[in-house]
Amino acid sequence: MDQNFSKRPRRLVGNFAALVMSVVVCILLAACGGGGGGSSSPSSGTTSGGGSSGGGSSSGTTNPCTPYAAAAPSANNVVNVSVDCAVFSGVNEPFVTVTICSTASPSNCLSIDHILVDTGSVGLRVFSAPSTTAALSTIALTAQTISGSPVGECLQFVQGNTWGSVKMANIQVGGEMANNVAIQVIADPNFSSVPAACTSSSASGTTIMSTPSQFGANGVLGIGLQLQDCGSACTQPYFAGTNVYFSCTSTAATSCTNVGMPTANQIQNPASLFSTGSNNGAILSLNAIAASGAATAGGTLTFGIAATPTNTIPVRSNTGAFTTTFEGQTYDNSYIDSGSNGFYFKPPTNAPITACTGQSAGFYCPASVFNTSGQMATNVGVVDVSFSVANAVALFATGGAAY
Repeated sequence: MDQNFSKRPRRLVGNFAALVMSVVVCILLAACGGGGGGSSSPSSGTTSGGGSSGGGSSSGTTNPCTPYAAAAPSANNVVNVSVDCAVFSGVNEPFVTVTICSTASPSNCLSIDHILVDTGSVGLRVFSAPSTTAALSTIALTAQTISGSPVGECLQFVQGNTWGSVKMANIQVGGEMANNVAIQVIADPNFSSVPAACTSSSASGTTIMSTPSQFGANGVLGIGLQLQDCGSACTQPYFAGTNVYFSCTSTAATSCTNVGMPTANQIQNPASLFSTGSNNGAILSLNAIAASGAATAGGTLTFGIAATPTNTIPVRSNTGAFTTTFEGQTYDNSYIDSGSNGFYFKPPTNAPITACTGQSAGFYCPASVFNTSGQMATNVGVVDVSFSVANAVALFATGGAAY
């Protein structure tokens, strides 16, 4: 997490999802960004940026990091999305603004920008001290408790873990509101001592991501396919070797004990709690950009979908994974994750692609644009998904935030 995000693959992956989804092919929403979603690490050299067609370029831009300017949303269930580097030096990260209010004093609210939209994880996680607003302590959120003791959560990601308290809040995104929802407050100063079980459970060693700059966002809005961030597996302590929820009797790390949490008390998917008609899914739609990238990009996040057999992909209920095919090989554990900033796929065997080195290691650096495709299984048959792999070093040199 200490590398420049504009030159590194960015993937934040929830612990429970990582155990059940070993992805090899991941076809993402256009220009997706960097924060949570379920997968173990890919094989080396499996990351790529895909080129999109359309207008817009970073060439000649005097301030490439200015947030994307957009008109006011057309409906209450629509919120604007900005892909920019105004606050965090990342690429392909779709940000929205989320308003958090106290459940005890509903008029006591804080609007926090640069919250990462993540279709690969579940729940709202916000840093206690966002980079662009006042601290969450100013709105006095109510602590979630179990047996009278405050609850903390340790969530495992590829780059490290987040540790913080579980608080109750009213959440507003655009014109949609979810009341009395459990969220994670990352790096809560009252939970500053991290239990040893949290630091030892990380796939990336003992790293605890404790600042927005380290994380690359002020928080993450997880709107994946599950209702809770862990579900029935975490109703019992010590899920699959990973400690998730803790009961803490004091601020000392040694006072925190792993506990099981009822699903109703776990961190919830806020989108599932929005008004009827807006709580059955979400559409992340981003503007088309040139293959060379753009200084910034924008789009919308719409809550509520009208699913028909012609626009749906069947997924497995316990993981959200679906089937793709690449080079004739079928991969059953594929998924869509707007919290990652590239296409993840197994290296082609028929035409190997040169991997980048140095600060751009993990991306591809072909001498010329490499065109390829995969297939997705939908309810009405197989759909081809074509994408291009360009030289990441050359693209990043343009200084934009969207590729």
